[in-house]
Amino acid sequence: MVNATETERKRVADTDIGKEIQEEIDDLKLLLAAYKEGKMKESL
Repeated sequence: MVNATETERKRVADTDIGKEIQEEIDDLKLLLAAYKEGKMKESL
């Protein structure tokens, strides 16, 4: 339990930027999975 005089620690994931970063990570994971399954070819 947090006292009224104590502040709760904020995590990066709790911020708007943290949520955007997590969305990018999720998108990259989907992209990697598609590549591994052969649904995408390497592009140089």
